Amino acid sequence: MSASTCLPCTTTTGTGSARPTASPSTGYRGAHDDGEHVALVPGKVEGALGVPLAVHVECLASDVFGATTCACGSELDAALATAAAAGRGIVVYARSSEHVRACGLLGDGRSVEDRYAVAAAVAASIVTDLAVGSVELVATPAGLRAALEPVGLRSDDAPRYSVAG
Repeated sequence: MSASTCLPCTTTTGTGSARPTASPSTGYRGAHDDGEHVALVPGKVEGALGVPLAVHVECLASDVFGATTCACGSELDAALATAAAAGRGIVVYARSSEHVRACGLLGDGRSVEDRYAVAAAVAASIVTDLAVGSVELVATPAGLRAALEPVGLRSDDAPRYSVAG
């Protein structure tokens, strides 16, 4: 497994003028990168089909400071809104174990492809841990979508993915 469960809890999220909502969340530690990752999981997803899944790679500039020079913050907002509207979903927040990512503001020498490969492996492990039947990718960059297939999330018909077993 690429990620192990660390801490189940409830997280309150809210963006812009949206009302804060409480979602069950679980902290994970990446087995191969030792990174700390979070899965926000509103609603029942165990055994469910077509669960909205968004995989977000940490971006300090946008997530914390609201920078608009990249699409990271708007993708995260869209992911949270989609899960809330559907009444269920999984938003994987993947973090680096070594350096803070800030969309080019803080260079750490890691390529986007490397970050996506780590995030995809973590997301696949989390989806397996949550025993989800299948997922539909939402608010996930194309490069990250491509990285998900080799780690066990394969395309049935885009954008729906089955959990390989």
